[in-house]
Amino acid sequence: MHGSLGWTYRERDQAVIRDRSATAESILIYPSHLKYSTTKKQPYVGLIDRLCAFLQQDDAVLFTCGSGCA
Repeated sequence: MHGSLGWTYRERDQAVIRDRSATAESILIYPSHLKYSTTKKQPYVGLIDRLCAFLQQDDAVLFTCGSGCA
């Protein structure tokens, strides 16, 4: 998941939060054969669930912007 920098999962109340003090290992998904399974764990699955719930609202709008190279 792109944009995972700065997000982490807080166990005590099961919240997905911004945490600038978290170590890089706990907040990033690195390219590997485990990338797909890593995105199915917290905090990433929680973020995706929240996005899906938001997009199902009648007045929801999603803007995307990005670039890439082939």
